[in-house]
Amino acid sequence: MTRRAMCRVSGTRLMLLAAAIATFALQGCSAVGGSAGPAPGEAAAYRSDLSTSRQAQSAKAGAELCEASTKSMVVMLRGYNAFITRLNDVQSYDKVGDLGDKARAAMIAGTDMVKPKQTAEVPGDLGTVVASFVSSSSALGDVIGRRQTAQLNAASTRWTGDRRAVLDVCRTYLPAPPATSATTTPQPSPDSSTPDSSTPATTAPRPTG
Repeated sequence: MTRRAMCRVSGTRLMLLAAAIATFALQGCSAVGGSAGPAPGEAAAYRSDLSTSRQAQSAKAGAELCEASTKSMVVMLRGYNAFITRLNDVQSYDKVGDLGDKARAAMIAGTDMVKPKQTAEVPGDLGTVVASFVSSSSALGDVIGRRQTAQLNAASTRWTGDRRAVLDVCRTYLPAPPATSATTTPQPSPDSSTPDSSTPATTAPRPTG
């Protein structure tokens, strides 16, 4: 075979190879282009699933925070009510014994129960009222710990209002209590272990010394 013929053959092979590469590239681009984006409706469905998941996490976090808050109120009220009842009777911190220390310890224990549940997933409306409740609980505990009398009424009033606000918002996040029948035996009146009732809610403390 002559040198010119060999050049023609080599040139033909190069042209065929180039054509094959071009065809492969076009097919590859077509395949990649066809699968680069989601099918119609997939993006919307994904966003919907993501939104639903976030709402479920938020509702769960809200329920857990409400549960912790209501339990903390029971702890706080037991200590505080015993203290304030005695203080109203004797009108002096010196005569309440260790009830003041127990009331302050109850405030601390109650806030410690709530704080771990104050997460970023908690709905904003609930997070705001619980944060205020935790703040006023700490403030009331400080007033009691410092044996202050002039500031006690204001601190107690703020704490009671914040506690009620939490209970109002938590009705949205906690399941409603089961309905009772009209023939159900009447229940006893609420005592200090019920978060929605307490001595300061009906009778303001009256320390004078």
